[in-house]
Amino acid sequence: MSDGKTLGILFMAAAAALPAQPAIAQALTDDAVSGDEIVVTAQKREERLRDVPASISVLSGDMLEASGSRSLADFATHIPGLAVNSGGTPGKTSIVLRGISTGSGGALVGTYLDDTPLGTSSGFARGSSFQLDLMPYDIDRLEVLRGPQGTLYGASTMGGLLKYVLSAADPGDLEVRAGGGIESIANSGRLGWGARGMLNVPVIADTLAVRVSGFYQDNAGWIDNPALGIRNENSSVQKGGRAAVFWQATDRLTIKASAMLQDIESDGNAAIQLDAVTLRPTIGKYSRAHALAEPYNQKLRYYAVSADWDVDFATVTSATSWSRSRNVSVVDESALYGPLFPDFDPAAPADGLSAFTLDVKLNKFTQELRIASPKSDRFEWLVGGFYTDEDVLNRQALSAQNPDRTPIVSLDPFATVYWPTSYREYAAFGNATYKFSSAFDITGGIRFSHNSQDYVQDIDGPVFGGFSRTALKSSDDVTTWSASARFRPNETSTLYARIASGYRPGGPNAPLIGAPDSYASDRLTNYEAGYKGSLLGGIVDFDLSAFYIAWSDIQVPITLPTGSSTANGGKASSRGFEATVQVRPARGLRISANTSYTDARLDSDVPALGARDGDRLPDAARWTAALSSEYSVPLGDDTELSAGASYRYRGGSLTGLESIASTVRIPSQSIVDAHLGLTAGPITGRIFVRNLLNERAYTTFFDPDAGSSTLLVPVQPRTVGLSLDARF
Repeated sequence: MSDGKTLGILFMAAAAALPAQPAIAQALTDDAVSGDEIVVTAQKREERLRDVPASISVLSGDMLEASGSRSLADFATHIPGLAVNSGGTPGKTSIVLRGISTGSGGALVGTYLDDTPLGTSSGFARGSSFQLDLMPYDIDRLEVLRGPQGTLYGASTMGGLLKYVLSAADPGDLEVRAGGGIESIANSGRLGWGARGMLNVPVIADTLAVRVSGFYQDNAGWIDNPALGIRNENSSVQKGGRAAVFWQATDRLTIKASAMLQDIESDGNAAIQLDAVTLRPTIGKYSRAHALAEPYNQKLRYYAVSADWDVDFATVTSATSWSRSRNVSVVDESALYGPLFPDFDPAAPADGLSAFTLDVKLNKFTQELRIASPKSDRFEWLVGGFYTDEDVLNRQALSAQNPDRTPIVSLDPFATVYWPTSYREYAAFGNATYKFSSAFDITGGIRFSHNSQDYVQDIDGPVFGGFSRTALKSSDDVTTWSASARFRPNETSTLYARIASGYRPGGPNAPLIGAPDSYASDRLTNYEAGYKGSLLGGIVDFDLSAFYIAWSDIQVPITLPTGSSTANGGKASSRGFEATVQVRPARGLRISANTSYTDARLDSDVPALGARDGDRLPDAARWTAALSSEYSVPLGDDTELSAGASYRYRGGSLTGLESIASTVRIPSQSIVDAHLGLTAGPITGRIFVRNLLNERAYTTFFDPDAGSSTLLVPVQPRTVGLSLDARF
């Protein structure tokens, strides 16, 4: 269907008040017209979103729930400049902001839960492949900070930051909430369902409160595996819970504590087989044949304590976190390794089977202590220190199996890697703002970071010719900085310019012939200008930004005759703009639109990858756009009907660097979503439809070792759901 026809359907749906999705993108409620504003903590202070001299989008938890979102990939295209590429199941996800990606390596976008980081800064824990895919329940909001955040947030935030702000325990209000829902996915043979609940209890009025919540979500699969005779192979379960405590210990001291767990258990991956040239399905619209099961499991345990202490001249903040995560992924690699078995044992079958198992455990402790001055008409400052201790255990194994799935005794396991590493980082940071007047100010910040890493690698198996051990160390000192100027001609407008830098840590390398002993951190600098404002008394809100990013010493994987390694090579740049506009032409009606353009390319040859100057970088589209509308109307004193629609566009993207032969060009996609809601007193019922027109589209490459086929992860087909929630 053409984009023009899709847009026509969208506008007709909005005009007729058909089921629709709520506006997503810096949206304000109707109450905001009277003066209430979105408040964010992007600069580690509470500020109006409009006043922050940086490009930020905010999604509320209520919006995510209303849209029926189940994962980051469901709502990413509503945020300009953000690409979320699913690896085939929730939690197996790569995130790209402003086109900063090489398709592999350590994380380039950071993740925070409230005031503490989650995930790894090390390059040895597959940080770019596994992400927090938090169910949108008990989330207050998600702040998306575009551009490097190295000064206040440290390592591995080169592209930007995703900051989940969770709902805090409230000592002023007893609240009970419960809900559930069902959904039907095209091509699935069963219904998915979920249940959720929350209880907020003031233990001591206005002083102490406890909040507990939990959820269970059974996601129906929709990918079939004819080789094993399995339907709905990618079914999954997401379950978890959270407990939070708020304690106003004194008039000057506030303490918050929380504990959260989340598990994802997936039976398989949402990948389908396509012809490598035409990208048409080869065995079925939503089918993939493989001989071995591909389960995926993710476990997260997260604990945090924060305290704010008012000491008159400043506020002292301590933020501590402990987290344990584990990602276990199995992928059928028989097409690549099975034919090699006879080379190692002539009696082995050439049609043998091989499963690649990746098991990554991360234990992480973080501590941040900072002191911030009070708000001032002239001068504000913030100084702090940060420490993180990360221990990673990366286990990898290749099996060697006969066609009947019994082990080949002489070859199994075909290869094993035992890879414990540690990462320690100390950092000191600060920034200051000088206000020349109420209309104009400048801010500067700097961060000094030191990290040290210990690396051990034990390898064994026929592939490696037996057992060997490597033990190495590395350390690195990095300075990042930022500077911005802000001009506010009135209370509703902000014009800003910003320069900021970021980095991704380097690390040691296994001693292979032709490989360096270690690789350095790669770094980038972002130049940005933007304008945020309102017109017509708040009827129109807009946010415009343009940027240029220079990226140097890019970390790239290199393949040598003796194995794989990492090196620094080449330069890249990204340039583009982001725009968001929201209009409230009448009470109850809200229309939002956003778009982004990103041109990210190599600026030099990278011979180790076979890539050339001018190649586009992978995983991000040049153009993205979204158009949303929502209309709500009261039907009585405590009854309201709401409806809306959204159209999401993502342009074509690449699965790898442009000159690499295995790179696949993923076509553009146009997705229409919808929802209808009715609130009667404490009860809210919603009907939602994701991918209303059942668009066949794809997000990312799944496996480069698929022979003559190409494996891509499709966008979930049409999903119709019904949810019911009660609040008391």
